[in-house]
Amino acid sequence: MPPKATAKSVPAPPVVDEKPPEPLQAVLLADSYTSTFAPLTLSRPRCLLPLANVPLLAWTLETLSLAGVKEVFVFCTTKAEQVKAWLEASEWADGGMRVHTIVGSNATSTGDVLRELDVMGVIKGDFILMNGDVVSNLDLRDAVEAHRERRKASKDAIMTMVLKTDSLGRSIRCVRAQKVDSCGGVGQLGRGS
Repeated sequence: MPPKATAKSVPAPPVVDEKPPEPLQAVLLADSYTSTFAPLTLSRPRCLLPLANVPLLAWTLETLSLAGVKEVFVFCTTKAEQVKAWLEASEWADGGMRVHTIVGSNATSTGDVLRELDVMGVIKGDFILMNGDVVSNLDLRDAVEAHRERRKASKDAIMTMVLKTDSLGRSIRCVRAQKVDSCGGVGQLGRGS
């Protein structure tokens, strides 16, 4: 017969059947699906435009690497050969982060990309989705950890958005649409427009 429990006895911790999270993945959109940077993007994709003589895609990959991303899928639609050639010649070809190029022929939006990736079954768990031309010093690890904590609390928490705020605390978003008022003037669309 086992000894009786005393006030000094400490119960064993409960066994938690929790598997470790999948290695963090990311999807980079090499195409912007807009013509905002034309004519600069007529001959090369926006993600390969240089900033300080370094393609924007390199800055984005560095951000993901610092966030602990282990695998990246660079999704290309137009000018895919240029993106593939740059990736193969870059330091990311044999770095610690696995970088794959996926060429999609029919994608015309972010939604199309996500549907194609779902059909391919390449995404194994939580992932970061961002454009391939993002330059940021934002540490994404805190956002990923916060997302995972929300997922533990509720499986309905499927998305976490990271937004930058300006000096007044407002969310910064890129607004490109314009409206035409009744007098023929053109103004920017924004909140409350």
